[in-house]
Amino acid sequence: MTVVNPFLLVLRLPWWSYFLLAALLVGGAQLTRVLPGSVDEVLETPVPAAVAISSLAPAGDQPAETVLTAQLDLGLSGNLVDERGDRAALWVLIDEDATRTPPAVSGLLTVPWSERDKAAAWLMDRVVSYGAVGPVIELHGMIDGALPQGGPEAVYLVGKGHGLAPDGFRFAPFLDGREAGLRAMAAANVGWMPYMFGVAALLCILGGGKLAFRQVARNRLDVSLVKRRTQVAEPIQATSPAGDSVLPGSPIDRIRARKQIVSAPPPQV
Repeated sequence: MTVVNPFLLVLRLPWWSYFLLAALLVGGAQLTRVLPGSVDEVLETPVPAAVAISSLAPAGDQPAETVLTAQLDLGLSGNLVDERGDRAALWVLIDEDATRTPPAVSGLLTVPWSERDKAAAWLMDRVVSYGAVGPVIELHGMIDGALPQGGPEAVYLVGKGHGLAPDGFRFAPFLDGREAGLRAMAAANVGWMPYMFGVAALLCILGGGKLAFRQVARNRLDVSLVKRRTQVAEPIQATSPAGDSVLPGSPIDRIRARKQIVSAPPPQV
């Protein structure tokens, strides 16, 4: 089976597709980012009403501020290592009225490993009751997008004898309050924007280069066609007069000379 290089496939795209991809990239980035200026507007709105994890809608790709009520399975909490080798503290969130942890877990709360002690104290301060598995806590933070199957979170759960539900999500708590959490989320989103715009600019350069090369090739083809048509027409014009092929002394040449003598004007006396 032949493996095709994705970079070569991109280079084979028509010129207009590069501009389309750049527009989609910039447009998608604008829709998913949280601007620092919009944080002040969000802070003027009331805190969202608490929602139980059992009735939570599936997480989308865009972060959303949420007040979530969930039960913690402290027996599954632990140390998570992602693809880059960064460590994080992890807690498993289950339904507030669950009597046992389901085979497939839907919610995970993660914080950087350096903030694990702060997060543990923050969680204990927000206990509202106790369930059959662990404490029921009212969490305030951001649902930071859906979790991919096969990611480090899913691998962690498999090691604990559980799986990740198709609607699994990551929850980022506001350990330092609502304003600090929103501004940190906005700064993180804006941080990768220059890279997105850089890729979009590169796509535009590739599209413009392909368009220019296409125009140059078309102009060269037009010039080549004109030269070819001229070369074909010249031999026809050169051999078209019949008199140019008459040989001196031939019968036709003598008849022509006789006609010239007869038609010549008489000499003046």
